[in-house]
Amino acid sequence: MSPEQRSSLTIEDYHRHAFWLYGVIIGLSVEEALRHVLPHVSELSFYNHGLDRIKALHIVTDVIQLAVFLTLVVRFFLGSVRYFHEAHTSSASLYKDKRKNYPLDFFFGLIHFSGFLGLALAFGQDEWVFLFWLGYILFYDIIWIIGCRKCETIELVYVWAFVNFLTLIFSVLSYLIVWTFCGSYYQEYKTYVLFGLSMSFILPILLVSSVEVYEIFSPEPTFTRWFAFLHRRSENPSVAEESAANS
Repeated sequence: MSPEQRSSLTIEDYHRHAFWLYGVIIGLSVEEALRHVLPHVSELSFYNHGLDRIKALHIVTDVIQLAVFLTLVVRFFLGSVRYFHEAHTSSASLYKDKRKNYPLDFFFGLIHFSGFLGLALAFGQDEWVFLFWLGYILFYDIIWIIGCRKCETIELVYVWAFVNFLTLIFSVLSYLIVWTFCGSYYQEYKTYVLFGLSMSFILPILLVSSVEVYEIFSPEPTFTRWFAFLHRRSENPSVAEESAANS
């Protein structure tokens, strides 16, 4: 290929053909998760006909884990679509002439989405394995920011990273609170305690992720508006207070 032909390829051209890799990883992850969970869901209908309570509790756990998994998949995949559009492919973007690095962003995104395959493979394993991959997915934006800190487009990730990290902290605190009150019953009621611990970690993530899915389609996302307000307040408290009074 001649230099002239190579130079004719734009970021939009590369993105159009490369982004399918994200879809392949997500598709494999969703298939793996559904393959594990769906065959067991029908067993719940036989609960009154002798299905063991412990078995039923495991199935309920799988269903809730599947719900948070699918919500996270939709949230992060659509979020990546929005990010690459605003940062790299939109001719009307405010970041059109900013300092950016598409290959670096794409690589970090690829590693991030690989975490969803790890999360899908965690179904049916010990609870801590699933929680670990959840934590990895939420914390990864911090790693992305550090790795791409020289790119001005990383500003688009700040709000997501802040919300994800705050959600992770809240989930960990919820887990520790439940363990503080129920840990002494672990040996006697192991399955029930593990269920409570798992739900205390998962449910805050499910709630925030559900809101974030709506945020992606919102022209003025709530989290972004709150983050901007807090940032202005930290820089100039009097301006932020005046803005709050007028709103």
